[in-house]
Amino acid sequence: MEASQTKFRMPHMKAEGFALDQAPDNLRTMDALKLQGISMDEASDTIRYVMDAMPTVTAGSAPVPVQFLQHWMNKFITVVTQATTADEFLGRTTQGEWFQKSVVLTVRELTGNTAPYGDRAAPPLAGYNINEEERDIVRFAQGILTGKLEEMRLAAMGMKLSAYESDRAAIGQAFNLDTNAVAFYGYNLGNNKTYGILNDPNLDPFIQVATFTPDGGSPTGSWSEKGFYGIVRDLNTAVGALQKKCGGNFIPSKAAFKIGVALGCDTYLNSVNEHGNRSVRDYIKDTWPKAEIVPIPEFDNAVGGDNVFYIKLEELGKNPVAEQIVPAAVRLVGMEPRATGVYELYSNATAGCFVEQPLGIVRYFGI
Repeated sequence: MEASQTKFRMPHMKAEGFALDQAPDNLRTMDALKLQGISMDEASDTIRYVMDAMPTVTAGSAPVPVQFLQHWMNKFITVVTQATTADEFLGRTTQGEWFQKSVVLTVRELTGNTAPYGDRAAPPLAGYNINEEERDIVRFAQGILTGKLEEMRLAAMGMKLSAYESDRAAIGQAFNLDTNAVAFYGYNLGNNKTYGILNDPNLDPFIQVATFTPDGGSPTGSWSEKGFYGIVRDLNTAVGALQKKCGGNFIPSKAAFKIGVALGCDTYLNSVNEHGNRSVRDYIKDTWPKAEIVPIPEFDNAVGGDNVFYIKLEELGKNPVAEQIVPAAVRLVGMEPRATGVYELYSNATAGCFVEQPLGIVRYFGI
């Protein structure tokens, strides 16, 4: 057997790594590279002879088709819609039926005046008045038809949700958006009475916030200009007005209430005082422990292009101040088999917002 042969030896003092495109001058030939243990015989032969000898007959392309180098995530990224905040600000009361025309609230007012007592004097009689407040129910409809081809093609993608489940999710989202919009704006069908929290006829008019004139500017009430003390002053004014309006039935430090703020103005509640150690949010939390701030997109530009804020009690006289009445969030009306799939018709029903205790709300614009 032939003894092994040392092809090349480099003393450790001179040994060093090198890149193929940066080899020392004395190692730039194939034979020299072989001594270093770097063999390119097959490649060099191919380069020298085969590629020169045969013309190219196919179009240039990547060595591996790109589809084999892609990783497909097995989920959808759902497009986000504007936040629906009616449930958070008003709550949701499921009451009434999908087929009914309206929701009626009976209002009772106790009446009577006393008079000095006398043995022969006829005392005045106490009594009460009964009135009704009505809100019409509006219904919306939407259908789905998931085809066999659509279902099979989406299934072939390996997604977690089927086409049918995606269609049903779209139904729920559409009805949720409708219900939210009616809760803020109401819905006009001509002669119906379906109102939102922005236009309920029981509400008092909007009040303009206090304005000031910055140096060299025009009068403004904008929270972007007022800073910590100006915003706190507006909130204190509103809470004080609500306390006075409720005739002592509202104790701000003890009662639960919502501060609904235009979404574009919510960030100004982060304004801090001159010492930089307390924000408007901190002030609200410390002064009114049960108050909750709700940023509301529909309050942006709500009154003549001006942003608004509401202060709404949760309850007054053990009754909700305002309710969102939704007889049916989603209702399957019927199904119809078809050649390519099953057609389904869905509906919902809402009576919008019902302001039951107008004394429990104050609202301001111009922030």
